[in-house]
Amino acid sequence: MRGGTTMMGLFYFGLAAAFICFAVLHVNNHSWNFLTFLYAGLAALDVLMGLRFLRAGRQSGSGS
Repeated sequence: MRGGTTMMGLFYFGLAAAFICFAVLHVNNHSWNFLTFLYAGLAALDVLMGLRFLRAGRQSGSGS
């Protein structure tokens, strides 16, 4: 199951990178507004979820 949690962690990091790109593009084309903050918030949540999955994979792998 360790590969599953690691892959999910990397998936969430990929989502975070996409939301960061969306936020940067939105700021360049427009100004800071609610949508930009929403993108940044979603990116932050995705980074946290990615870290949780990576930690869970490491803990389940070292327990056996």
